[in-house]
Amino acid sequence: EAYKQLGVAEPRCPTSERPLPGAEGLSPARKGVEPVLSVALALQALGIPGLDRQVAMHWAHNYGVRALRLGQRLVEQRSGGGTERLDRELPYLYAEVELAVEEDGALRLDDVLARRLPVLLRARDQGLGCAERVAARMAPLLGWSAEQTAAEVAHYRDVVALSRQFQARDPVAVAAASGRG
Repeated sequence: EAYKQLGVAEPRCPTSERPLPGAEGLSPARKGVEPVLSVALALQALGIPGLDRQVAMHWAHNYGVRALRLGQRLVEQRSGGGTERLDRELPYLYAEVELAVEEDGALRLDDVLARRLPVLLRARDQGLGCAERVAARMAPLLGWSAEQTAAEVAHYRDVVALSRQFQARDPVAVAAASGRG
């Protein structure tokens, strides 16, 4: 509509044909095996401890072919705790923290734990149990001092506390105060 008002032709959308990150190079389904499953199977074939079926499927769904690069990085490192889970019930590994910072541009601890690896929403402790270790992994990548790292952890604890405020309120009192009680 705006282009009509301006009297100019609407340009072709440059992203209409561009694959999403991780989809470029993803092969089409072959022999009944879907592309995401083929990535997950390739990840499991790497034999990386900690990279089980649940993690492989999570990586394949979220990162596409980028997951293979991440898996190869783990093979090369073989140490550093990258294969450990942030939370034992969830498929997020510490290796994903580096990806969030280096490739996805995460700059804050809450960005990693709330958006990139949504433990804030999915973990029973909302990521409080892994926040310090995640911050410690992010610190050298982002040039954080010890003080800044501690500040990031404190800020994340505040984010978690804020997300829990609704639990502290008495629902009857809230309803009465709003005139619905």
